[in-house]
Amino acid sequence: MLLVDNEAYITTIHTSPGILGSGCNVTAAACGATPVTSCTASTNASYGVYLYADDRHLAPTAHRLMGDNAYNKIKARW
Repeated sequence: MLLVDNEAYITTIHTSPGILGSGCNVTAAACGATPVTSCTASTNASYGVYLYADDRHLAPTAHRLMGDNAYNKIKARW
């Protein structure tokens, strides 16, 4: 069994944004703060550079990174 701590991984990214490369935004959200049923992304927003979609949800980039992290940990154990 292998446990993957996604909370710790996202915290590491949040505190060390250089992990994601230049131009990445780990503090602002891609969508506005107003609750809506669908996201209207900020001007020139690219989910590829945002860690958060809004004030409580991770952006697709974060989900991809968590999946990559889990895959790499499993692969390393083989």
